[in-house]
Amino acid sequence: MGRVAEFSDDEIIDAGNQLLNSNKVVTPFGIRQIIGGGSAARIKMVWNSELERRSNEVSQNDLDNQVELPAELQDSLEKSIQALTKQLTKAAKDNYQVAIEVAESRVASVIKKHEEKFEEFQQSELEAFQAVDAADKLNENLKSELSTLEKINDDLRQESAKFSGLVESLTSRLEYLDSKLDSKETELMKLVRENAELKGKFETSNLEK
Repeated sequence: MGRVAEFSDDEIIDAGNQLLNSNKVVTPFGIRQIIGGGSAARIKMVWNSELERRSNEVSQNDLDNQVELPAELQDSLEKSIQALTKQLTKAAKDNYQVAIEVAESRVASVIKKHEEKFEEFQQSELEAFQAVDAADKLNENLKSELSTLEKINDDLRQESAKFSGLVESLTSRLEYLDSKLDSKETELMKLVRENAELKGKFETSNLEK
């Protein structure tokens, strides 16, 4: 049985970029539809690796783009940051106590719903993966069976050709024997007539005596 056709990482990533450029959600099945096949599990792994690589590149670029400021500006910036941090911290503390009880309830509810949906999604995704893999395996099995049937058909054609040749040979032989039989029948009829004539002559001769 053959294996499911695989595609290169670049082909998978290019298909994912096409979906992004079209403002579509990138899914293994969307990529699979563009490239025309491939293992859904492998497509998901390759795309997740690409997203992680891009995230690391962005983080590194942010570090590389940092510019060292003059001491005066750096000091002023740090003071401004500290002041803003204090203000934000105070505002957060003032609002935290009021919001915490409502937030905890809402967050717990949202998390629960999210977990339920995520579990449903994982189950659906797993079933979809299994269905795709099963379809790929069935397709390969059908191809294998078709190849076997084609071979059997070729063998039957060869046997039929041999049988046809044998039938033609036997037919020719029967025609030859029929012609021989007709010839023998003609000779036999001739002998019967000659015998009858001789017998008639013999009887006539005896009567004359």
